Amino acid sequence: MSSVAANDEQFQKTVDLGNNESLSVGLFARGDVFDALTMTESKTGFKTLGGAKRWLARRGYQPNGERIEQGE
Repeated sequence: MSSVAANDEQFQKTVDLGNNESLSVGLFARGDVFDALTMTESKTGFKTLGGAKRWLARRGYQPNGERIEQGE
């Protein structure tokens, strides 16, 4: 079992979309695999936490679902 599974709340964010709808973004642990979700894309079945984090970073997101701030 993944060590992240017990603490997966720190790896996700829920965005209120209004009209009684919400969307979760960030990393999610499912046993020994990880799923990564952004506002527009998702990928499931990462074998490592590092792989899921890199996938999110390439799309401008931190593992907790927050956007990576761009420097000026």
